[in-house]
Amino acid sequence: VYEPGDGWSLHNLRTEYGEAPLADFWAAYPQLRSTFYHLDTLDLDSALAGAQVVIVHEWNAHELVRRIGAHRARTGHYRLLFHDTHHRAITERDSMALYDLTHYDGVLAFGRVLRDLYLSAGWVARAWARLRSSVSRSCSTSALRRVISSSALRVIVFCSC
Repeated sequence: VYEPGDGWSLHNLRTEYGEAPLADFWAAYPQLRSTFYHLDTLDLDSALAGAQVVIVHEWNAHELVRRIGAHRARTGHYRLLFHDTHHRAITERDSMALYDLTHYDGVLAFGRVLRDLYLSAGWVARAWARLRSSVSRSCSTSALRRVISSSALRVIVFCSC
């Protein structure tokens, strides 16, 4: 997991709750570790070496989204997905339209409305919807832990925490 070095979520978590929530998370998911980066010094060749799947969250900087897409176009060795879990494609459509998703394999959208918007706007050729009910049925903590620990895939996630 790659996170911006100045990410507001982690900063606020530490400010409000200290290190205990992070220790709890790392105890539950010892295979997951964050790598903190700064956009101006991020070496994508190194960060994405050996990746098979790369997932980029929609709160990331437009420049990062574009650079990862360009990297994928140049190297072509992984699947690249944009992950949209919010409603900004509706409430901040102009900003979302600025994301260059040209070289992305598709969008993982939260719900059919977002999926359909990405497709009808022509932002991507493929998009898939994830529905809340299916998430709650299929993603228990123990099930997630089993998938992560048994996965032979090298998955890189760029979150915007």
